[in-house]
Amino acid sequence: MERMTLLGHEKQLEHLKRQVDSGELSHALLFSGPEGIGKKKTALLLTEYIFKTVSHEAAKLFSKGVLPDFLLIEAETTIKVEAIREAVRFAQERPLYSSKKVLLIDDAHKMNTQAQNKILKTLEEPPSFLSIILISSNASGLLDTVRSRLLTYTFEILSEEEVFSALPLAHAEEDRRLAARFSAGSISRAMQILEDADLRELFYKPEEIFEALYLNDRLSLVRISREYKDDRRRASLLLEHCLMWLRDLSLFRKHGEPLSLYYPDKRSELARQSRWMGFDCASSVAVVEQAKARLESNAPAGAVLLAVFLRLAGSLS
Repeated sequence: MERMTLLGHEKQLEHLKRQVDSGELSHALLFSGPEGIGKKKTALLLTEYIFKTVSHEAAKLFSKGVLPDFLLIEAETTIKVEAIREAVRFAQERPLYSSKKVLLIDDAHKMNTQAQNKILKTLEEPPSFLSIILISSNASGLLDTVRSRLLTYTFEILSEEEVFSALPLAHAEEDRRLAARFSAGSISRAMQILEDADLRELFYKPEEIFEALYLNDRLSLVRISREYKDDRRRASLLLEHCLMWLRDLSLFRKHGEPLSLYYPDKRSELARQSRWMGFDCASSVAVVEQAKARLESNAPAGAVLLAVFLRLAGSLS
């Protein structure tokens, strides 16, 4: 297992370590918060600390990723009851290398109802040697009966500067700034942005879109809608950034020189567009949000984008 460092949740981890030292750590924890902000890393560092306190050999095996007293359950889509049956068997067997075992379930909200019901008895009556950690970015997806048996720790998003400072220096500062700005407080999302040039280009498409709207350049609008016709997720992300661009335009209209912008590096372009565009920001935002909702209902991405561009063209002059 690679050496891990934690950013932004050090106090949370130190509190948990003190709970381990005092013997007061709850047997079943829920780490809840947005995706990609360090919940799993915190859970793994806590697990490492638990094993370090009881057995040097167990800690060494854990660091190599071969400790049989540790079980990680995860899945891309659904965590089914078969996986939880394995977890229950693991929980019932005594540890081999120390006095502790740790069961970690990542994206626990992906457990189907049968799987969640299967884990209940283990949560209610865990053996004294077992620590259980559930991680979720959607805690409401867990049954009330499951959540009520867990001690919840809520993880907040990281600041833009915290994300920026965590990104590899091998990337250009301009790209790191961009990735941190649009990361929504998630280091993993920032890394995705850094590693995907097409994604970084998408973030600046709104400038091109609104320029085409002003010029009534229908061919450019058709071309852009076709670029994303086969990728509903990126089409939705494009609309999300159109909302950000609209928000910045609105601030320029109201305040002339706003301090806080999604696109601070595009001040001159935003100022220019805000001067020549006459639009009702609220109605334009509503149009874009309706289009996002249509994408979520599986409407064709290309058709949705072209329709929203043409509707915006009718509201801008």
